[in-house]
Amino acid sequence: MVFAIVLTIACFAGVYWGFQRHSAIVHGIYWLAKTHSLGEAPAPLPEFTASDEQIQAVRERWQDFEQRTRAGQPAQIELSADDINSMIAASREARGKIFVSINGNQLRLQASVPLGEFLGRPGYYFNGDITVEFKGAESLEIRS
Repeated sequence: MVFAIVLTIACFAGVYWGFQRHSAIVHGIYWLAKTHSLGEAPAPLPEFTASDEQIQAVRERWQDFEQRTRAGQPAQIELSADDINSMIAASREARGKIFVSINGNQLRLQASVPLGEFLGRPGYYFNGDITVEFKGAESLEIRS
């Protein structure tokens, strides 16, 4: 009984000390719990199926883009939400866990990833819904 009381006090003291010392782990766990990003069930994601031809066309465009950039040539690629979802569908690791949608200047990423694959403890999922808003077309070039 005394051990249980001392252990409880040590746990509370550790959490308090972690918050006072800005522990990234403690703050990360607190943030995940507060935003309900960890769940015992996967979040529902829209289904997306891509044809083999569609996946191959996107892969060819992407490979052409990569070859040009590696060769130091100017390159540009535009991907629609269907193109990105086709690339996701082609990946065994990401298929059914991530979905992308584009609405105007907003990119929305929905994810539901089983944490058992990373932690070895099944039954928990990282569920996230992120929206990024762009102000317009911008170059990725470094400006002086």
